[in-house]
Amino acid sequence: MKIYLIGKIVYIGTNYVILDVNQVGYKLIVINTNNYHLQETKKLYISIFPFYTINPKTYAFQQYAELMMFECLTKINGISAIKAIEILTCTLAIDLIFYIANEKYEALAEIK
Repeated sequence: MKIYLIGKIVYIGTNYVILDVNQVGYKLIVINTNNYHLQETKKLYISIFPFYTINPKTYAFQQYAELMMFECLTKINGISAIKAIEILTCTLAIDLIFYIANEKYEALAEIK
């Protein structure tokens, strides 16, 4: 299982980047494309979700803690991978910890 990829950003889309790793391009869904720059070398932590489907998507995070939070969120009933990305985009880490620690999953699902 791959945990991270190191490569150069060769394309920036609306919600994804393409990372070139030894001449292999990876399309990676990211939280905020404004944090990426063309030709910049990045180490990105990855999650393939859902792993068991025909067409899984690869999500990438600049920090390992973001990956862990994403995986925690996607285990909550009613929170999809896309919803987890939305939550991570607009919620402070301290607020996420509060919601999860206090099992306020419905409030998390309502974040836009």
